[in-house]
Amino acid sequence: MSVSVAIPTRDPSVAHLDALLASLLTQQQVVDEVVVFDDASDSNVAESTCNQWSGLLPIRFHRHATRAGMVANWNAAVGIASGTHVVLAGQDDVLGPAFIKRVHALCGDDVAAVSCANTYIDDNGSRVRPHLRVNHRLRFYPDPGMYKIPAGRLIEFGLRNGNIIGEPACVLFRRAAFERVGGYDTFFEQAADLDFALRLLEIGAIVYVNEELVARRLHVQSATSQNIRNGVAARDRHRLYRRYASRLGTHGDHRVRASLAARAVKDVLLGLRTGNTALARLALSLCWQALAPWPPCGRAIFELLGELASGHNADSRVLRAYRL
Repeated sequence: MSVSVAIPTRDPSVAHLDALLASLLTQQQVVDEVVVFDDASDSNVAESTCNQWSGLLPIRFHRHATRAGMVANWNAAVGIASGTHVVLAGQDDVLGPAFIKRVHALCGDDVAAVSCANTYIDDNGSRVRPHLRVNHRLRFYPDPGMYKIPAGRLIEFGLRNGNIIGEPACVLFRRAAFERVGGYDTFFEQAADLDFALRLLEIGAIVYVNEELVARRLHVQSATSQNIRNGVAARDRHRLYRRYASRLGTHGDHRVRASLAARAVKDVLLGLRTGNTALARLALSLCWQALAPWPPCGRAIFELLGELASGHNADSRVLRAYRL
């Protein structure tokens, strides 16, 4: 079994890409292959950086002649990787020394992917502690250790809370499983990683390791920050719901729609506060869609209000049953 680290790039920072590649040298398990696929950047930073590291890492560089887009570039990077297992690392992220060894050891025959918790760092690499919403992944799992959540519950939890599995750099998956589900779906602009993980459940289980094995970089120019401001993240939440709504029970559907409505209201307020009328109008429309054709039941609404008041996620109370 071999591990490839696939790195899609688009106008990367030299310092950040260097930090990521340096973290691959410190892995407790040797990285078998590093693949960098650049999405037609305006500069040759990615290629020149790869050339500088070519004597230290088994690294290959590829480049699109024209812009492919974020998700298509993810697929391209994984597509040329040769390892049996793959990690799709963001150009700004840093992998902790134990990451690959820890998650690779847990990816048994019945497991499609293994993911983990993370810390956050700033542009200079210093650890930061951002305010996290009550349903954020890093507040979702109540105890240290490993979790294996049944597919049906994981779909409900993911639609209700967001990506509780992990961003790409936090996930190691089987290359064969990637091919069987068709890779990342370019229909999604922000939620392609969560959609991919939910489709992997058709192949095998997903194990979550509640240990901080990856550092993700926070900065205002990140794709996630831009997608929140331009409404992409809001649209994708509702696209995910429409794709997986048939997998929900009646009460699960009410819980998810209550969450969608609440997050749409939050986006309306963000749009109004920042003068982003396009975001406010979009979010208002999405809120209405979440409430139609009938509003979520009172139980689902009061549960959500209780979370906001207490700061404790209602789903976390049942997760101990899925701890390994």
